[in-house]
Amino acid sequence: MKPFLIMTLLFALTTPAWAAWYEGGSLAGSTIAQWKKAPIQDKVATASSWASGTPYISARLKRWKRPEPYMQHARRLVDCIDFTTGVTINYDQQLTFHFAKECMENFGWYERSK
Repeated sequence: MKPFLIMTLLFALTTPAWAAWYEGGSLAGSTIAQWKKAPIQDKVATASSWASGTPYISARLKRWKRPEPYMQHARRLVDCIDFTTGVTINYDQQLTFHFAKECMENFGWYERSK
């Protein structure tokens, strides 16, 4: 038991909490039904991938020294998708990316690259 606790403690102390929050998103080709069932970590990682492909976010990634601003944008995108698709079941078979793109367009992430 002690070796396990020691290893867990060492891992926790040497790995930043945000180290890979943006990696491993597997929902890029998901339907809304799949998105709704997915854990928040997968949603945020997928949203960060989509967001980084926009001119607005990609221009800022070079300037941000910490991950918090980037994470806030990814969470904002997740919240938008969840809100937009959460009120009805009629969207369940549609692709999540279509809703993500609409959210990102409404945020202005495609127009602003300054």
